[in-house]
Amino acid sequence: MIPVIDTLFYNTVLTGGIIAVLILFVFLISPALNRRYHAAWRFNVWKVFALFLIIPVGLILRLVVSSERIQSGVTVIKNNAVTPAVPISTEPVSFQMIAENHQVSIWSKLIDVGPQWIPIIWIMGVCIVAVYLLGVYLHFIHTIKNSSRSIQSENTDQIQAEILSRNKRKSPLSMYQCPKIVSPMIAGIIRPAIFIPERDYSEADLKIILTHELTHYMRNDLKFKGMFIFALILHWYNPVVYMMTKAADKDMELCCDQDVIKAKNQKFKADYSEVIMREIISRRQIKGALFACMGSDKKSMEERFKNIFSINKRKGKICFLLALILVTTVSGFVYASDKDTPDFHSQQYKKLLEKIVADKEVDRKAHLVESKSKNVPYKDIDNFEELAARVMDKDGNYDIYEVYALAGMEPPEQVLPDFDLSQFESYFAEVNSCIQPHILGNGERAIYSTNSGEPWKLKKGDIVKLHIFVDIDRLGPERNIDGKKYANRGIMFFGYIKDDERVDIQNLDFTINEEKQIELEIPEDGEYNFYLFCPGSLDIIVKWISIDIK
Repeated sequence: MIPVIDTLFYNTVLTGGIIAVLILFVFLISPALNRRYHAAWRFNVWKVFALFLIIPVGLILRLVVSSERIQSGVTVIKNNAVTPAVPISTEPVSFQMIAENHQVSIWSKLIDVGPQWIPIIWIMGVCIVAVYLLGVYLHFIHTIKNSSRSIQSENTDQIQAEILSRNKRKSPLSMYQCPKIVSPMIAGIIRPAIFIPERDYSEADLKIILTHELTHYMRNDLKFKGMFIFALILHWYNPVVYMMTKAADKDMELCCDQDVIKAKNQKFKADYSEVIMREIISRRQIKGALFACMGSDKKSMEERFKNIFSINKRKGKICFLLALILVTTVSGFVYASDKDTPDFHSQQYKKLLEKIVADKEVDRKAHLVESKSKNVPYKDIDNFEELAARVMDKDGNYDIYEVYALAGMEPPEQVLPDFDLSQFESYFAEVNSCIQPHILGNGERAIYSTNSGEPWKLKKGDIVKLHIFVDIDRLGPERNIDGKKYANRGIMFFGYIKDDERVDIQNLDFTINEEKQIELEIPEDGEYNFYLFCPGSLDIIVKWISIDIK
């Protein structure tokens, strides 16, 4: 699966679910609030919801919070000697406490709910709905423009100038008469224009019509309608979003009516209502196009007339503010608290990692002494790492004989002895799908198993996902020796062990800086351990690993 599509889909589902609940809540409380507030309160709430349905604000918050958690300052390792790894106890009390309190994230649960092909179905649906609505819109615009004639006149120019005087940033619009439409409308986002049917309008009616359409223009209603349609495209599978879009269309007309009649007398309201009535009678619905009609469906007629003649109702700006705070808070809470890692800033975690770093250093010094006493080849050179870096190429390779030459020592007869592989391997059992922090040095391998220490029994096609958090900067800035930097910084290999055979997955060797997610499809039935191998020269502290197998 394409990772971008996967991320977008699950963000859309999670955000859409949150907003859907809030939409239903708004429908529930609407009857009560409508008695006190104009439709503007609900339309503003719809705009907030549509914005969050389009922009993954919650996901952005989650990434920001996660990146802050990753940046944790822990004890610095001052010695980078290349020595065999020693298994670290898999049962430190602090790790048990952290792991047992670990909760699998909502995000991870959501990803595991359905088959992997669901995001592909979603993106196909997005494309189909987008193409359909775009096709309807372009066909509609093409039809009305090809059958329209300009009706620009001095009278209409004066009317526009008078109405637009309230908004100096808006320019006058082109006007057309079109036999293909039955109700006045404003259409077009980039170049909006006013279209009216081929009927004889009195000067008073024409002024009312232009006032209504230009009010839509000054309110930027077409842009908001485009925003609602875009949200609908992304959430095409969500019936609640369809409900919201339809309600927003109706509320947009109610808000426009309210702005038109603001500070007007009863006679103007009666004349305005009469014009709307005539347009409603002759109106037919055109679906999917980006326009705003003066006419409305007959079901909304009664509500519009009540809205026009209502008095002492407030706009409900506080509702917009409350909706913004509510959605931001809920989304931020769901995403930001939705983590599958511990808090790297917590004192408990820091103490755990400090202990592991200190234990690693003690073990390394002990093994260095042991290696020297046994005269293990190239463990008899105290500054081996420094000398190796001088002759190392850009890929991290070097000739062992050149290192001995720099040291002024004769190489032993057997330069590359048969090492006991277990000296370089550490074993870690998962606890609550987590692997404790550990350190991987040059040539070391960390092998992971179930909480009982046994391999996972898996079937062909099972998916293994690892979410890895590391710190590669334990030595501070990259060391520079004789103008050469240590090579292979942050390089790791991922693989599995099956039937005592270690298999590096060729497409899963990677460079890691702070965080990495990897995924493997099991090739055949069997028992599997998984491992990370560090071929680089610098230590990598594996801060945390979450393992998910399905």
